[in-house]
Amino acid sequence: MSIKRIIMVARYEARLLRRSWVFLIFAVLGVVGISSFQFLIGSVDSAMEYGLTSGRNLWYLRALPSCIPYMNAYLFNSLQALLIVFFVAEMEKRARVTTMEPLWTRPCTNGELQWGRVLGLAGMVVVLNIISMLVTLMVHLFTPKGSVEVSMYVFYFFTLTLPGLVFFLGISMFVVHWIKSQGLAILLLLMLIAGMVGSTGGLHGLLDPLARTIPAIFSVEVGSANLGLFLLQRLVFLGLGGALLCFSIFYVERLTGESERKNILRLAGTGLLVIAVFAGVSYEGYFVKGGKQREAFRQAYVRSEDKVKVHILEHDIHFKEKVKGMEASSRMEICNKTGKEIPSIILYLNPSLTISRLTCEGQETRYSRDEQVVEINRIIQPGDTLVIEMKYEGGINEGVCYLDLPDKEFYDTEANRVGIFRFGNRQAFVGEEVTLLQPECLWYPQSVAPIHLSSLFDRQVDFTRYSLTVENAAGRMAVSQGEPERLEGKTFFRHDHALQGISLSIAEFDNRSIEVDGTQYDIFFYKITSGI
Repeated sequence: MSIKRIIMVARYEARLLRRSWVFLIFAVLGVVGISSFQFLIGSVDSAMEYGLTSGRNLWYLRALPSCIPYMNAYLFNSLQALLIVFFVAEMEKRARVTTMEPLWTRPCTNGELQWGRVLGLAGMVVVLNIISMLVTLMVHLFTPKGSVEVSMYVFYFFTLTLPGLVFFLGISMFVVHWIKSQGLAILLLLMLIAGMVGSTGGLHGLLDPLARTIPAIFSVEVGSANLGLFLLQRLVFLGLGGALLCFSIFYVERLTGESERKNILRLAGTGLLVIAVFAGVSYEGYFVKGGKQREAFRQAYVRSEDKVKVHILEHDIHFKEKVKGMEASSRMEICNKTGKEIPSIILYLNPSLTISRLTCEGQETRYSRDEQVVEINRIIQPGDTLVIEMKYEGGINEGVCYLDLPDKEFYDTEANRVGIFRFGNRQAFVGEEVTLLQPECLWYPQSVAPIHLSSLFDRQVDFTRYSLTVENAAGRMAVSQGEPERLEGKTFFRHDHALQGISLSIAEFDNRSIEVDGTQYDIFFYKITSGI
């Protein structure tokens, strides 16, 4: 395969494409239309001037630096999906009416011809995409009080528009050469694209080539809801598009002066197809595995529901952040208020937290674990109190949260959406830029389950007097219930009354306080980071 011949074909295709009225319309819509639309909808002042009342509601376009780059990639991706169909069909039509006749006299193979066509068309679309991004970036830079992150434009180019370009080129090339009728090929392609684009994204968004139905928005503080899944989904269409491009060469009916290396093409196409299938199976496997795991957590709750529970009088927690996890210890004073003997003590702890030490009244005590259920082999008589100390560390398994929700609703990729933006759901953050832990994720031992699966309305509560000590790095602030006492690298939280549970958040916070009628109100917010 000659690179020189491929570049020659690409150069001719690019020249012919620039003369096309379809390309001119696409250029105007892709550069001027998208940028103007984003300017009108993203500027509150402009929106009000032109009567677009939605401008006041789109505050997140200013708050999140990834929203405007994502909107640009989203709109351009949708536009190129439609226009590539007509580009490819027009390209094939030109070839049949001998517009490319000078190339037929040259000894280029079908592979060189096809890759040259792809390079010429893809190169022009990429150039327009870059121009559209630069124009939108200029508008973004001059947006009042806007937050700008240039890397988001680059990220969405490589993960949204580029895989979309390869996929739509691949499927268009394949169908146009497979079905010899141009009108039928265009009709079939439009039906396929309309079906994929108009669908809600089957298999948790796996079948959505534009990635409209999966979370793709980045937060400055916590990043993406699940970046790994997003990249797997895009890899599916990148590999599938590349495979279809390789296979489309076999349907080019043209005699050449050189033999085609079909074995290499078959190997490359099959390899890309295997990559796409592997990425798709891995993507959907995440949800299948998560569903099975959540069902195991439910069954663990059901097996422990009939067992008598203890009451925790006082609970002292010492918390320390670690990379990708946490380390904590608990000192609990428990009491038997049931009026009868309790043969074993039931506690609940996140299944991803490993217990390194457990003592009862200062002595090592045997225990067993059933997912999130910890059963301590210790009899406690009516009215007795015991002191249990536990050390545990690890990460947080978010699947244990909100088990009363169906898995379909829990893993719904379209949840937490505003317009075209999908933010995704996370139940806990730990060991990252932000730590956010709530009682539902069982980040500390609890004597009562957060839910009662046998009867969802029969939820039990356990009021406990908590105290919390947090070791946090310099510059980071811990926030929790209770009155804080902040010292060098540590924060102490004390409570005057019992609570159902406590939460914890750690990040680089600023805060403002105001006292009204003897009551102090505190507002904590992320420190303002300087953009461009």
